[in-house]
Amino acid sequence: MRLKETKRSWNWIDDGVLPFALAAMRAVWLWLGLCLWAHVLEPPRSELIPLFIVFGLLAVSTFFTQLAVFRLRDTRGTWLVVGGGVIAAMLTLYVSFGTMPFADLGALFVAVLVTAWCWRWGIVAGREPIRYDTYARNFVYGVIALALVVFGALSTHTLEPAELLFPILFYFALGLAVLALASLRDAQQYESATLGQSFALNRFWLGTVGIVVAALVLVGFILGGVFAPEWAARIVGVVVFVWRLITSVLLIIVYVVALVFFGILDVLGRVIHFTPSEGTPFQLQEPVRLDELFKNQDAATSTLPPELVRVAQIVSALLIVLALVALFAIAFRRFRAYATEDADETRESVFSFDLLQAQLRNLFRRAAQTQNADAPFVEIRGDDARAQIRRVYQELLAWAAQRGVTRTAGQTPRELELALGAQFEMRAEQLALITNEYLNARYNVAPIAAQNAERVRHAWQVISENDVRA
Repeated sequence: MRLKETKRSWNWIDDGVLPFALAAMRAVWLWLGLCLWAHVLEPPRSELIPLFIVFGLLAVSTFFTQLAVFRLRDTRGTWLVVGGGVIAAMLTLYVSFGTMPFADLGALFVAVLVTAWCWRWGIVAGREPIRYDTYARNFVYGVIALALVVFGALSTHTLEPAELLFPILFYFALGLAVLALASLRDAQQYESATLGQSFALNRFWLGTVGIVVAALVLVGFILGGVFAPEWAARIVGVVVFVWRLITSVLLIIVYVVALVFFGILDVLGRVIHFTPSEGTPFQLQEPVRLDELFKNQDAATSTLPPELVRVAQIVSALLIVLALVALFAIAFRRFRAYATEDADETRESVFSFDLLQAQLRNLFRRAAQTQNADAPFVEIRGDDARAQIRRVYQELLAWAAQRGVTRTAGQTPRELELALGAQFEMRAEQLALITNEYLNARYNVAPIAAQNAERVRHAWQVISENDVRA
């Protein structure tokens, strides 16, 4: 597969987050399908290709392709992708079959086919930016594949529901997040193509999407706990482990800070000598132990089952944490200073005293005021093919205006093309090419190839050279 050279810059969302998230989405349903296939084999296997291998094939091929497209841009990139694919296929077969790959030719053929297909998917995802439609189609294909896997697993009794719930839940959570982010990027690119600038990534939008996805995952987790309690117990164990790990790290940080702080106080106490007071020192009373106050309460709690006690402790801890987080969020929201760049818009009251003074001062001087000349064209940002074509067309408009042919209000590009062709002696096919590509870049949201921008620049160069010769 031939890699095309591109001049676009690497974007952390279009080329970093979204392609590798797509690789994870594809790896989930593909791995479940392979697990179902492996259980049907004789003798049955636990899995045909491990999950990390499937994801690694998709992710590594995407990374190698992006490295070839953005950095190498020569035959070294092609050899990197091809050689990496051969090595990845050999490692996949070794991990899946060991030193006896020909023991089951059917499973070997499926493994080779899946390996080659995954590597090809990674190349396609890494060589050019992916649009929202591609993510939507892959999400639908994944849902269909997961439905077939669930139907096959329940029909053949090869996979337990507990083995299917977590991958399916993970797929839907990741898929919804990818669709939301791809939709945002598609809207940004549309705004950039039509207006020359796009809106920024809003943290409130990210928070809303995160809350919605988390709520759906929580609902799925609750339903999974109803139908597969052992699966829910494993998830709770993982959450508890992560919680203990986070709290341990926080306690270590607090201990280090306290050690440094009290060490500094100890040094200051040795350097600075305080005069002792002659009065009677304050006597601290021995505190009353809480276990002595509530030692009679143990009998009441011992009648409850230990499972309910543990659930009550977990719920209480969660409520306390949520309350603390809510209080912190309210305090942070109320007392923090809003940065200037974070403000979406600024509204000015019409009853402002300064504004009324300015209006009164300019009441009788409006006729004498001179308006600043607006820029003749909108500012077009970016270095993609669409922006390049629009900038070339602006150069054509400026060139025509200097020679007396100005684009009037309501005049279409086709009408301007006819006017320029009648006024000047220029090649009609070059002017038609620039006009056609401009209309495509201005009003069509489909991706534009870099070759189109190169043809437009060449046509404009021909027109400019003919004008100099004339």
